[in-house]
Amino acid sequence: SRAVLDRRHYTRHHVSGKGASMISVVVPFYDNGPYKKGVLRRTVESFKDYDELIIVWNDGIGMSKAVNKGFELARGDYIVVASDDAYFTEGSFKDLAIPGVVTSPKVNDVVQVFSGVLFCVPRDIYKKYGMWDEEYAKGIYFEDEDYWNMLKVNNIPHRCIESVCMTHSHGGLTLKKDPDFELKRTINRRYFNNKWGEHRL
Repeated sequence: SRAVLDRRHYTRHHVSGKGASMISVVVPFYDNGPYKKGVLRRTVESFKDYDELIIVWNDGIGMSKAVNKGFELARGDYIVVASDDAYFTEGSFKDLAIPGVVTSPKVNDVVQVFSGVLFCVPRDIYKKYGMWDEEYAKGIYFEDEDYWNMLKVNNIPHRCIESVCMTHSHGGLTLKKDPDFELKRTINRRYFNNKWGEHRL
């Protein structure tokens, strides 16, 4: 609905649940151009089988803080974090909701065991292992790699559900419009390497 696209800070929408487990979807939204609301609308309209939709406006606060705000607000047994510029072509959120496993879809026909474009985490894993690291420079890569590294270091099962497919056709456009893109990416790479050291996988 247009209300989702016009309100600031965050928007929470509830949908009638279809199953015993509740699925919350968190979408960090960075409105950096006239085309982005149309992209977000297409993304949201592709969503199926969820109970709660939370759109967090990322007005320069950084990806990690936006994701963490969504985690704080989410009430679901499963929490999905989805990019604002990727849409479903096959499958739905319920196909990703698997107990004890962090799951991701196939993105642009590529199988990845974890994808920052979209992933689904059971609430018990989120509660045990916490949120995204907010020390990264605002929104320029490595936040999702940091989370993936945490999953691997702690032997948390994670895998791609190949029956769920998404298209991510605008990847990188938001980030590369930042005039400090290269500087922030360099800072984040250094922070990531220093943080994980020999445990970087």
